[in-house]
Amino acid sequence: MWQDNPYFGADGTGTAKIFVDAWREAEDAIGRPGGVILPSANHDTALRLNNGVRTPEEIPAVYAFWLTWPIVPLIYYGEEIGMRLVEGLPDVEGSDGRQNNRTPMQWNTGPNAGFSTAPAENLYLPQDPDPNRPDVETQRNDPGSLLNLVQRLIALRQSHAELGIGADVQVFHDGYPLTYLRGDRFLVAVNPSRNPVTVTVPDDRLAGATPVEDSGVTVDGHDLAVPAFGYAVLDLK
Repeated sequence: MWQDNPYFGADGTGTAKIFVDAWREAEDAIGRPGGVILPSANHDTALRLNNGVRTPEEIPAVYAFWLTWPIVPLIYYGEEIGMRLVEGLPDVEGSDGRQNNRTPMQWNTGPNAGFSTAPAENLYLPQDPDPNRPDVETQRNDPGSLLNLVQRLIALRQSHAELGIGADVQVFHDGYPLTYLRGDRFLVAVNPSRNPVTVTVPDDRLAGATPVEDSGVTVDGHDLAVPAFGYAVLDLK
């Protein structure tokens, strides 16, 4: 989903079918109770979502999928604010070329981004040098931030069993947008491509759906139009 002609890529040339089929196979093998773990990144080889190719505006759609699909989502530190992969860092002891995913957490706009009061040269790895780097404090105060979206989606998932790991998922479309129904209640559509797309949803409840999270989708009968990098979580109840 994230790498190697990924589904979550602006060109819109990937497919979610490979993931959906692999997820179903893993689910069948694991059985209940149990679940598939899906991390956003890690400190070794899985790159951050903001990887130098995928841009910050593409990331909200990732979370709309990731926190509504029936998996165990693991959020690598800093992913919730869109920390980026940083190239050109020193190869220090223990990093072994993997340091681009390991810059210190960015808490605020202060020295060392609030990570440490030590002199910057004493940090194991330097902070992201981008003057526009994201931080927790700034995003907490911005209702439209990635951090607040992630927190709302987590709260939504925790509040409704229909979005948890145990509820059913029915996939209506595994192209663009990826469209599926959770627990016969929540319709989710995500469009990671730079092109607006439309999907026909075979559910008469769509016309009266209530948007829970919505980046600008429009409904016309059974048709759902999703803008570029858009997403929606709709309550059909």
